[in-house]
Amino acid sequence: FRYGLDIMRENGMNPRVIRVGKANLFLSSLFTEAFVNTTGVPVEFYPSDGSVGAAMGAGIGAGVYASPKEAFSMKPLQLIEPTDTKIYETIFQEWKALLNNQID
Repeated sequence: FRYGLDIMRENGMNPRVIRVGKANLFLSSLFTEAFVNTTGVPVEFYPSDGSVGAAMGAGIGAGVYASPKEAFSMKPLQLIEPTDTKIYETIFQEWKALLNNQID
């Protein structure tokens, strides 16, 4: 995910928060810690999963909601902030160097 996020950043997109459902891999505190510290971006947890977001998007398109604001008015359960980005940055850069060696 970080690799793709860096590409987004290179193109002028700089997310201040990543919103996720409290489901799947984000049920693991270890995964969440690694994700937040590798990306360096806080994560907001919501009481849903991807299917709920997809249904809300479809509801907006179908006119079920008066506005996107109405559809996405759910409040976050929790916010996790990056705390130990230095070690994760080192590991990510090592992984990226290995990847680039394989690509070249």
